Amino acid sequence: MSLRRTLAGLLFPLCLVGVTPALAGEMLYACGDLPVRAKLSGFGIEVYQGDDGWFFRKNELNHTFPMSDRSARFLRRLDAVLKVHDVQLVLMPLPTKSMLDAEHAAVASSANNIIFDPAYARAQFEQRLQSFRDLGLPVVDVLAEVDGAEKLESGYFFAQDLHWRPELARASARASAVALEATFPGEFPGTRSFVTRLKSSVAQVHSANSRPLLNQLCGSAVEAEMVPVYETVEADQSVDAFLGDDSGVPPVSVIGTSFTDESLVYNFSGFLREALQADVASYALAGGNIDQSLFKWAHTGQASSGTRALLWEMPYLDRLEAAATTLERMVVPAIAGSCEGTDNEIFATEYTLKDTAPFTLSVPADVAVSGDDFYVTMGLSDAAARGFTFNFEYRDGKRDVLPVVREARVGAIDRVYAELAPDLPAELGAISFRAMQSGSNAGRIALCRYPTAMPKGAQSGGPDGDVVLTTAQEVKK
Repeated sequence: MSLRRTLAGLLFPLCLVGVTPALAGEMLYACGDLPVRAKLSGFGIEVYQGDDGWFFRKNELNHTFPMSDRSARFLRRLDAVLKVHDVQLVLMPLPTKSMLDAEHAAVASSANNIIFDPAYARAQFEQRLQSFRDLGLPVVDVLAEVDGAEKLESGYFFAQDLHWRPELARASARASAVALEATFPGEFPGTRSFVTRLKSSVAQVHSANSRPLLNQLCGSAVEAEMVPVYETVEADQSVDAFLGDDSGVPPVSVIGTSFTDESLVYNFSGFLREALQADVASYALAGGNIDQSLFKWAHTGQASSGTRALLWEMPYLDRLEAAATTLERMVVPAIAGSCEGTDNEIFATEYTLKDTAPFTLSVPADVAVSGDDFYVTMGLSDAAARGFTFNFEYRDGKRDVLPVVREARVGAIDRVYAELAPDLPAELGAISFRAMQSGSNAGRIALCRYPTAMPKGAQSGGPDGDVVLTTAQEVKK
């Protein structure tokens, strides 16, 4: 049966059956009841064995890539607030392991009675890419790059692990360069010369958590996987070139997960430097899910650093749905930045927090603010504080509670941002907030309106799909 068989109908995805390749390899390991035991192990999720030593986590056998209006709204607003700083958002959604190494995934799904069809998954993924383009966002098409290249015999991902191999990182970098060159005509390729080479002629053992866990779950030792290690350096290593380097801020900032974390062996940023002939700054966080590196990048003021593009690597598109609402209310204002001392400051006051006791800030009676035209910014004397709970109280009696949590991988941040509820048109009456953990903090809290430089119009998008952000709400003072 062909892996590329035509679907009888895309309207009935639950009727799809797993695809079994004509010449499947062997199941190499005795891993009895693996899905159940894997979920109870360090994996924390079901794992399925395919042929030839391949393993797939449940979320890698994915058919659908949903995007709600809420997620679309967040991406529009993120794009708009970045443009205030002359930064262009570029999305790099990654095809799944089961999509690119479909033959092995088909064996895993068939052997475990999992409904999976790689052709349907591919069609859904391509539909989502088009949805991003329809929002006016540049999109890196990794799938098209892979389709146009010679197939990798080793596979695009590690057989045991969820990560891409360096060869797929290189292909993704080439696809990113294509998107960036189209987005910034004449700016790329740049003027610096980068070359990539193997650090050693001998591949090294791929270090990952998956194999130790599989060794615990399977009846025989799981063979180690090898990985070639690359490095990318400037072609001109002379002292004169070093002393004459006035390149300034890297034009591309990369955020994402362990796929693009420059401290790991996959070398994506290096391959991208070579493809662009320009420097790249990586802010990706291994283990940071889809959102943590964006949170850190926004809260540390990188939007105003002078970078030209924010390249967002997204390995699991379905996770955007869960993160979009809180990201919108914390990241969008963080990129807008503090309004203290500017015309966009509505009012401000000093605050002090002790342990988890709340601090309440009443909105003056002659000030009327509502909706996501406005946000709160709060300076912290203790930048290590992990989180705060904001309670927005409206004059019609409604309340809105927003937790603002800094994940441990993000590190210290000295400022917190929280946007007013977008769907509550009532006027704000008071802001009450408290720390989630014992300790003390003090500083200045301000109520801000978004910069007038932002496009105006309806929050969900203006006429003909224009990217917009409302700043039309009048403030009575």
